[in-house]
Amino acid sequence: MVKSFAFIRFPSLLAVLLPVTSLDARQTNSNPKLAAIPPCDALVAAAKADGIPLDGIAPAGEAGSLSAGASITALVTLRQKGDRCTQWLFYVEAMPPGAKDQSSKPQKPMVLYSCSGHKFEFASAPVPVRLRTVGPFVTPSSKKKDIQTKEARFALDKGFLGLGLEQTAVAVERLKNAKAKGSLWFRNAPFTDAEIKKNLKALGSIRLSTEEERALGGSCPALMSYLNIVQHTEGLNDILMQLVDLPSVWSVVRHGGVNANLAIDQDHLAPADSTAWALPTAQPMYDMPLVLELNKQPALRITLTVTTPLPPLLACGGIVGLLAERPDDRETYLTVRVLSARYSASDSPLAKSE
Repeated sequence: MVKSFAFIRFPSLLAVLLPVTSLDARQTNSNPKLAAIPPCDALVAAAKADGIPLDGIAPAGEAGSLSAGASITALVTLRQKGDRCTQWLFYVEAMPPGAKDQSSKPQKPMVLYSCSGHKFEFASAPVPVRLRTVGPFVTPSSKKKDIQTKEARFALDKGFLGLGLEQTAVAVERLKNAKAKGSLWFRNAPFTDAEIKKNLKALGSIRLSTEEERALGGSCPALMSYLNIVQHTEGLNDILMQLVDLPSVWSVVRHGGVNANLAIDQDHLAPADSTAWALPTAQPMYDMPLVLELNKQPALRITLTVTTPLPPLLACGGIVGLLAERPDDRETYLTVRVLSARYSASDSPLAKSE
């Protein structure tokens, strides 16, 4: 069975799209594992005690608004064999810039070049945030002494997060439907005229608009910024590593280390049902399946549910859900689901209309 993937490599900032004909291309409904899992009673009580909201995603507002006080609440759930369920709560809140933030030099934009000859610049706009992680809550029972609240402060890049992945999904879907056989890829160094000519010839009659190419290239900084939240979530990295199918020693030796690619599975990219995500209004959504490959072997399957990254969903880049599964163990998996997204008082549409 031939699969079609779009590749994004880290940390070299090289994004590659490789659409090929699939023998098993089909539309699928949302993965049932992405269905809402209710927070346990102990977590609800802890959220109430800490003043963390658990419901209410505000209507979409003005693009780019992420002021102090804006927040995202998400539920992290690890399901294991035997109906064992462990949950964490994380709460991301935009903070006022400190003296260090105000005195820092302006960030340089990320620059990527497409193999078709275009140059794209993606503006960076860091915003200080505080992340609170509460847990773990283990069902059927949790001991109160085991539950901890931990904090991390870092910067989210609202410029990169604002690129989102919804338009990337639209562009990938068009390439899939057109049965493109060429390749479109990006790197952080210009292509030569000879390379551009060769790549355009390989693409054949399929041409994306400049905006569609930009959306594909923008998936790299958008994903990097979203993964920055994952990196700072206490314990989440360790949990994800437990789900990763690591390469064998022989594979590491043969490849001279570990070569990692994050690939979009074009065959199973599909529209998602916005009514299943408690959004205040219907809006375009996609389930975007990804495959983390280590030394060219699937090591972790990830599905992102993405929508337009307008506030109040700017802080999560419009990613309202995540499912991570080990390729050889579908009974053990991790989900992240946005429960609440709120504006700061100054950014709310009501405040701006007055």
